[in-house]
Amino acid sequence: MKKIFFVLFLILFSNFGLAKSTYKTLPPENIKFKIEIEKLVSQQKYNEALKFTEEYIKKQKNKNDIEYARAIIKKVQLQLGLHGYETAVKELKASPLPIDPMARALVELYYAFALMKYYQSYSWEINKREKVVSTEEIDLIKWTKDQINEEINNTFDK
Repeated sequence: MKKIFFVLFLILFSNFGLAKSTYKTLPPENIKFKIEIEKLVSQQKYNEALKFTEEYIKKQKNKNDIEYARAIIKKVQLQLGLHGYETAVKELKASPLPIDPMARALVELYYAFALMKYYQSYSWEINKREKVVSTEEIDLIKWTKDQINEEINNTFDK
């Protein structure tokens, strides 16, 4: 039940109120970013939108606020849309998490969502994997279904 609640929460807030009426309270650089991303996505220029998002994230000064979290999540959405599931999960896990509790929760929930999408897309391959025991960190490519589910559950428990 906990998982269903978080997935619904994630789906409801995945668009983050991108309606133009919400732009009134944002700094000019954030407004420019959102308008440009909407334009590129509407023109189906997903690779360009991804590059633009990556540049925007690099320029962010405050990596602890909700706008930074939204930019990270937009990047992951674009990567997932371009079928870069593994890359999206790895980069999201490596991203520094915002300190703001709401922003942190959104990024962590989206990490769990990206893991679920990764598993759904490659389940035929993942189900064949055997568990690798190592003292070092195991690459995502070698994770089993149980390890992915454990990581998702750990994310929900935070």
